[in-house]
Amino acid sequence: MNSLQQFSLIEKEKKFSEAAVLIEWCPTMDLIALVTNTNDLLLYRYRGQRVWALRTREIKGNVGQITTISWKPDGQVLAIGFSTGSISLCNVQEGKIVHSLSLNTPFSPIRCLAWNEQMFQTERIPPIKPGSNPPESVIGYLPELPKLLNIRTTGTFYHFNTNQSKEDSGELDSLLNVLLVVDAGGNLVICLDGTYMLGILEKYIFPMPHEVISNLPLFSPNIQNIYFVKHACSPDQSLQAILAVDDSSSLRLSYQHIAFLDDTPSQLLRITKISTRITGIVAYIREAVKNMQAEWKVAFDLTQKHIKQFQSSLIAHRVGDSVTPTPELFQLLLTGIPSAPTRDWLLTDLTERGLKAWEKTLNTAYDHLRNLTHDNILLACDHLSVLLSELKGAVKWANYKNDFTLGIDTIDGPISALKELYHESHKFLLELNKEVEAFRNFTIWLRIVFDDVQQIENSEIAPEFNPSEVVSYLRDRFNDSPLDLFLCQKTTENAVVESSLSELVSKLSASCQAIYEVPAKNVCQRISSTESIDILSRGGDYHFDVRVWENIIVAFSSRTEKTCLYLVKIEFPRKGLEKPEGIVSGVAIDLRKDEERLQTQDFCFEDIETLLILLSNCKDTDPYTMLSCVTLDDFNFIPLGPLRDNTRIGELVMNNAPIVSPSWNRKREFVKSFQPCKLAVNGNVGRRIGCMLAQDGQTHVIFDLDADDEEEINNQGYT
Repeated sequence: MNSLQQFSLIEKEKKFSEAAVLIEWCPTMDLIALVTNTNDLLLYRYRGQRVWALRTREIKGNVGQITTISWKPDGQVLAIGFSTGSISLCNVQEGKIVHSLSLNTPFSPIRCLAWNEQMFQTERIPPIKPGSNPPESVIGYLPELPKLLNIRTTGTFYHFNTNQSKEDSGELDSLLNVLLVVDAGGNLVICLDGTYMLGILEKYIFPMPHEVISNLPLFSPNIQNIYFVKHACSPDQSLQAILAVDDSSSLRLSYQHIAFLDDTPSQLLRITKISTRITGIVAYIREAVKNMQAEWKVAFDLTQKHIKQFQSSLIAHRVGDSVTPTPELFQLLLTGIPSAPTRDWLLTDLTERGLKAWEKTLNTAYDHLRNLTHDNILLACDHLSVLLSELKGAVKWANYKNDFTLGIDTIDGPISALKELYHESHKFLLELNKEVEAFRNFTIWLRIVFDDVQQIENSEIAPEFNPSEVVSYLRDRFNDSPLDLFLCQKTTENAVVESSLSELVSKLSASCQAIYEVPAKNVCQRISSTESIDILSRGGDYHFDVRVWENIIVAFSSRTEKTCLYLVKIEFPRKGLEKPEGIVSGVAIDLRKDEERLQTQDFCFEDIETLLILLSNCKDTDPYTMLSCVTLDDFNFIPLGPLRDNTRIGELVMNNAPIVSPSWNRKREFVKSFQPCKLAVNGNVGRRIGCMLAQDGQTHVIFDLDADDEEEINNQGYT
């Protein structure tokens, strides 16, 4: 057995149900997300069981093809970039779209989604004790928001961060995550928590004409073509490096300094977390209103069905032009004698069974409407009022001032919109209670009418009803219910009804988003970028990757030729540069096995110091593939000179860097049927595992980089 074999194969040669063109490993759980050649997103456990499938044809709107995906650092959300320039956030637990962002940049497919996190040390919040002062956040005293039961709808809501989370429970470490987006048009977008878009920096990276974009294949037989952009950032996220192929097929490097992430204290984290939970609760309220609208539609449609049947009965008796159902029922209430059309409607169309179904359906809908309003919307409004107060206090009493400072006046808008929603929700409950009582009396009266019409002697004492309530129902609610004004956005000749709950939720959402408009402009002005650095003139012919730690390290190797793998190190000063400066050093890794030079199939940085390389002899007969691992500290980077304008530093390294033989610290060889060509690793320091994908896009194996494999023997083509 080879002494260098220090990682094991957890799963050998399993197959995905569909061919994958893009795979990403979850950073915190043993889950694999893959994009298929049919433009669907699938999630698998590493043992091979499929968790869920998200079919893009089921997503509302024309999203186009999936171009890239990225995991949120906590592994709970997947960001999905589309060819239409839109971004969706998918809840990993349910496989549902929970939030969407649109960049409004036509013909600009998303080429890069990078979701990173920054850790702050925060003071620990002590546990609550009897008689002690309340904690900084009082939202923990409120009941948790109950999960919405989608009784009539199939949607979901932005459920994470709506209830009290571990950030409020005294955790020492808190995380601020930033989603960075690059589209094919060179636009750079920075989002906090994947929710708040801090503006768009147009044509910021590598502008690309539309005619070039339209000719780029989104899904090519060569899987690497989907990786148009590679990204890396420093641990504090203040330095972002982007490596991409521009419109002239040159491989170029650009790095940006985001000042507000570099010098902002943990107060920014607090504001961001509060704001994200506000967004989640607003989406929760919106989904509750959608459920209410769906419930009301079922009840309203059933009532209208019976009214139309009554009208048809009147027409059949040739009185439909002069009489409507409401006067007929009024006459029945006053005289107790049904007319011929009314009798036919009662006995033929409505029937006693239909009346029971009508009563049950509406009473069920009324109960659900009451519960959704009282238990969901009003409780969510309570949570939202506390969070808005906390946000206002955090801004007012902040012990710092920087470009991200929110204006107190901007928070007054959401507070005002919340007051309106409170008011209209209580008005809705009042109207609902009135309608419930009126409908109850109406159905009691109709049951008595049925007994009289059918001449049924009922020994039981009939329940009493209030005639005035029946009159109220027939006059004010039988044809058009006041509840319709709250739940439906009806357009009249004058205007849209202002009391619609969905209109108020939209107003609340817009005012919450407006909080970030001013700081977003300030933040964008403090993002400095160097002029792009040329790496290679034929970047499209190379595999490439980038990492940022104390320096920027770029790795590249030919896709089509058996050459060395080249490492470029760029030492740089961090702040205030418009032109790139620094020292370029490099090294060339000789990729050989028994004097035969191998070709790179794929490689990736597992962490800041480890490079994982997949090599092949590219032969149809006696194929050979090797997965190997090297540590960057083992190489002596040779200085090659200062970084200057118009210098292709990749070609400088290729021509001048010393060629060294690698000292593999781990490797595994594949000599038979399984020939991998694609890597995906999780990047988790505590448990480093990954997936190797074969050329068919389905066959794969799962490996562990750290576990010893001394007991495993040579079999199935693995050595």
